Amino acid sequence: QGAGCDLGLALQLADSWTLGLALDNAYSRIDWNTDVETQRYWIDAADINLANDDLDDAVADADTTLYGGSYTTSLPRVLRLGAANKLGAFHVAVDYVQGFETRGTTSTTPQMNAGAEWDLCGWLKPRAGMSVGGAQDRALAGGLGLGLGPWKIDLAAMTRGGLSGGGTKGVGFAAGTSLQF
Repeated sequence: QGAGCDLGLALQLADSWTLGLALDNAYSRIDWNTDVETQRYWIDAADINLANDDLDDAVADADTTLYGGSYTTSLPRVLRLGAANKLGAFHVAVDYVQGFETRGTTSTTPQMNAGAEWDLCGWLKPRAGMSVGGAQDRALAGGLGLGLGPWKIDLAAMTRGGLSGGGTKGVGFAAGTSLQF
């Protein structure tokens, strides 16, 4: 069980700038009080070699379930300040993110994000973005928005932990779809 509250403000300026301010998890409380347990599973495969043809004897595995008592947690607070504008066929946006504690994917190291979308022909929208700072340090992203009548498809890929292929520690992918009437 839990409850949470985010606060936000948005301002549309006359010259097409949109400004936003949000405090994620201004209040949050999660009560872990039903079936609290930790499951652990491990494998020991220390004796695997070419001469050993029976992997069942060489690999040992075990699992354990530990039952625990109730406890309460909260989600980390994050402040976001952003601005966006439409410049001809381009939509541009910048975002400043400040976490108030380092936990999970939240960091007290400030993060700056910037991105652009090109409205190429109404139904095709290539996108690119960049992020520096925060828990992930650096990232590049690319994506594509497709508008097929009321059906919208969004695809994206993002590097993790680096801006170049050699410094990257992984790649994230996302896909979404919706119907808009």
